[in-house]
Amino acid sequence: MNLLIFLLALVLAIVVGRPRWPRVLRLGALAALVVLMVAAPYISKSPGVLFDALTAMTVAYGWNFIGGYAGYPAFGNVAFLGLGAFVAAGFMSKQPHHPHLPWYVGITLGVIITTLFSALVGIVVLRLRGHYFAIATLGVGIAMPEIINWTAIFKSFFGGGLPLNFPLVRGFDLLGLHLSADRFFYYLALIAAFFSVGLTAWLSRTKFGYSLLAIRENEEAAEVMGINTTIAKVEAYMLSAALAALGGAIVGYRLTNMTTESSAIFNPINNLQMIIIVLIGGLATVWGPWVGAVILFGIQELIQTLAGSILEWQGIVFSAIIIVVVLFLPSGVMQLVRARARITWQLFLHNLLEYRV
Repeated sequence: MNLLIFLLALVLAIVVGRPRWPRVLRLGALAALVVLMVAAPYISKSPGVLFDALTAMTVAYGWNFIGGYAGYPAFGNVAFLGLGAFVAAGFMSKQPHHPHLPWYVGITLGVIITTLFSALVGIVVLRLRGHYFAIATLGVGIAMPEIINWTAIFKSFFGGGLPLNFPLVRGFDLLGLHLSADRFFYYLALIAAFFSVGLTAWLSRTKFGYSLLAIRENEEAAEVMGINTTIAKVEAYMLSAALAALGGAIVGYRLTNMTTESSAIFNPINNLQMIIIVLIGGLATVWGPWVGAVILFGIQELIQTLAGSILEWQGIVFSAIIIVVVLFLPSGVMQLVRARARITWQLFLHNLLEYRV
């Protein structure tokens, strides 16, 4: 059933993201997509993979601001994913020396504090460009777990390397429907994902969004045009950190028991996953991260369904997908969706020649 949900979510997102089709059709597809995703946890026997896709999607939308729109390849956003989770846990935990705040307050504070921290980091690292910037941000991601573990000032707040616990969530009834813990977390992730889509759709049509695109194309020319590139880049970095913290706080809340060694928090694979999702879907597009996440997790679900010896080839399959996308669709699947001309083999050949492959 999850495969069918992923397939329908992909088709509907493509319809919504294709500007050449009638507005009525696109709005109808958007409404159908919302209904599908709201009903998903009641028609799926294992909504966990849907939760994973939605939280990864939220984090990817954050990376899309700095890596897609601004063109700065950040490789350390996992630092903000983890920091958001730990700050939220620090405020929500019922362990000693913690405020025991409600989940909506703790997650909000986690996002705000992480965003402010990212501004301080961004002012420094965004003075660099290219691979120097990428390496600097990678260093931020590597250093963050150690900072959380060993900072004496916040040792009791962050647990000092010991497990930090979110409060347990129990099922409850809402409007005649029973919300189990899994369904509660699913809807929390769904709200975050839809919020990310809406935020991207709005900002991409503002002066700020166009400023980021100008910076990506030619930063010097953008400065000549009167764009304050420093402020725009820092704001994009803060947005990427905010959505990473939001996704991380939701993931941490579902984990309940959390340490810096948790594979769902500071795992380096999370750094690559958010980038891969955006590459597959399409850089600097509204529906690119959605399409990329659905494709990536849909393929993962297909491989796990087939199981057997194929499961051992999962890493190779993902690597092959990345290579194919980079070679033939460097602008992602949304390049095909937004194409004005007919989609033929010449489009893929053009992409190869364009990048001198």
